Amino acid sequence: MKRSSAVLLHISSLPSPYGAGSLGEAAFRFADWLEEAGVGCWQVLPLNPPGLGGSPYQSESAFAGAPELIDLGDLIGRGLLTRAECAALPWGDDPCRVDWRTVSVSKERLLRLAFSRADRTLLHQAEQFSAAHPWLKDYCLYQSIKKIQNGAPFWEWPQGLSGHEEGALSAFAAQNSEELCYWAFVQFLFDAQWTALRDYCAARHVGLIGDLPIYVSDDSADVWANRRFFELDEGGRPSRVAGVPPDAFAKDGQRWGNPLYNWGAIIGDDWRWWIERLRNAFSRFDLVRIDHFRAFDAFWAIPADSETAKDGEWVGGPGIAFFDTMRFVFGTLPIIAEDLGILTDSVRELLKATALPGMKVLQFAFTPGCESDYLPHRHIENAVCYTGTHDNDTIRGWLASLDGETLRYLRDYLALSPGEEADGLIRAAWASPCRLAVTTAQDLIGLGGEARMNAPGTVGPQNWSWRMQEGQLTRGRAGWLRGLNGLYYRRPLD
Repeated sequence: MKRSSAVLLHISSLPSPYGAGSLGEAAFRFADWLEEAGVGCWQVLPLNPPGLGGSPYQSESAFAGAPELIDLGDLIGRGLLTRAECAALPWGDDPCRVDWRTVSVSKERLLRLAFSRADRTLLHQAEQFSAAHPWLKDYCLYQSIKKIQNGAPFWEWPQGLSGHEEGALSAFAAQNSEELCYWAFVQFLFDAQWTALRDYCAARHVGLIGDLPIYVSDDSADVWANRRFFELDEGGRPSRVAGVPPDAFAKDGQRWGNPLYNWGAIIGDDWRWWIERLRNAFSRFDLVRIDHFRAFDAFWAIPADSETAKDGEWVGGPGIAFFDTMRFVFGTLPIIAEDLGILTDSVRELLKATALPGMKVLQFAFTPGCESDYLPHRHIENAVCYTGTHDNDTIRGWLASLDGETLRYLRDYLALSPGEEADGLIRAAWASPCRLAVTTAQDLIGLGGEARMNAPGTVGPQNWSWRMQEGQLTRGRAGWLRGLNGLYYRRPLD
């Protein structure tokens, strides 16, 4: 990875007349903007189907693409839908927020209509796509059964289906072939649109950075079809769940609820599931950020019946063996390690042994009287400098929360006058020794806390729902950022 820069903007946050951003025209225009700004990478959040509250980190599949992100304009151009049909459905009342429930219902209605109009050539292409992606069989079965079971989690399905028994699944597939074809068709459309966008970005020397949640949702195609790879009881429910222990920000810790991996079974299967997961990610992205890297060293295991994370314990993870295996399979590993949170010497040693770049977040840097590792003079080349991530407030929102002493320290350290802090932090990231510097679209626009993407440990309509408006990222701002890329020798990727 050579010295470059990136902007973090999730697909759902792009402008769109249909409730949420998509893989359509606005995405291509944003790629043009990045090229004009001399930015080498576009970072997105997980592309998987969103879970509770629109969170892409609680998905029903670690492999599938979100139907909500499929571009309707492409389907109109193919003659599968009309503009009038798309405009006639509800898409939410707030143009600045994604109403995930409304978008999901309207998008599925239109996708089913498009499927009913697809010709044999298109359906044959979808069949070929399905045959080339082994994970898709279980995903289509999972979605089809879930639809017929009125959305019930897999552990509440009839026994043969719940247990992923071959006989029951074969009988179901024979009776519901059209429903299975629909879900394969949706994933074919997503992949075709993503490939077109990726090719367009590559032609403009814009690399794509993806995000891989380390855990999967308890009610997911992955857990249902691969029970032995997870810590589950006889009924298919997690026996222990993931989270993080109490700290200064959360007195009860964070209980995420994801099932933990049965690493012994995964290793006994020659790491197959994780190899295929990374293969899928590497096929879509130039770089992949793996969330919660520290869990490869040790993870916080919480008894499933505990209401908070306080009763958990640290359990050893797979360690360097995981990365040695993946490097043997893939050669180089285009991975960014999210090494935030509670770090120990053993976590630091694991990061060093993997030689993967970690993360430096400037919003964590400025504690008066503390020489934080996140301060720019402590940065190293093999790292990624962020002004803030999707879990942080925007720069302006964060600045508004600082006490006077911290704000004075930040200004003194970066030699800034009052009012210069927001752009000054972006400039500091670009000046950092880190090979990659990243800021968010919200911070380039200059938005406050109302544009925050996620507040960890909370659930509500403010999370995962921010939408950018047309014209907010201007050519003038592109020129300013292009100047920083030239000044600090951050060039587009080859």
